[in-house]
Amino acid sequence: MDPETTLSGLERVIFDTGDLLFSEGDQSYFFFIIEHGEVDVFLPKTNTTPEVHLATLNEGSPVGEFALVTKKARSASARAKTPCTAIKISEASYNKLLKDLPSWSISVIQSLIERLRRTDEMLRDQSVRKALVLSQIEKILG
Repeated sequence: MDPETTLSGLERVIFDTGDLLFSEGDQSYFFFIIEHGEVDVFLPKTNTTPEVHLATLNEGSPVGEFALVTKKARSASARAKTPCTAIKISEASYNKLLKDLPSWSISVIQSLIERLRRTDEMLRDQSVRKALVLSQIEKILG
């Protein structure tokens, strides 16, 4: 990770492939907008579970905004899938942008809604798969 420039509270940061933007559980209140490259969002491997891929984000996508909006620990980790450049937006800059650029705040809200929709679809798919597996087990057992 290499901070390049700072312009009025916004910082351009360069990440090499494999660099972490942030980790699950971090208590940090900033987010990035990907300027160039791809970022994987994932749940890290634990002693009992494998790493779980949640999304691949690319140019123009925000990443990490949940923690800033909710003021809770990071719910996932983000890692550069390719070399990438991102604009780091601090909490103060975010609040200023919301005040000064209402259309920008609408795009952030739309992004959050889209991610919630995709999460809902993933949960629904997992529930259907689980029900099918249980049904097959019941048929086999009798």
